[in-house]
Amino acid sequence: MTVVTVKLTHDLHMKTSSDLDIVIGAYGKNSVDSKIISRMRSKIRRREKQNAAAKD
Repeated sequence: MTVVTVKLTHDLHMKTSSDLDIVIGAYGKNSVDSKIISRMRSKIRRREKQNAAAKD
């Protein structure tokens, strides 16, 4: 089950990331709102990397 869960989590992350790209594009890459969304996504990625490093 772990392998399945990890794959599903990865797939969800990739889909969500693509959806965020669409939203960022809709607002315009250089808009204030897009920059906020980009920062939120970066925080999530950093947190995931920290959690993965802690598990190793």
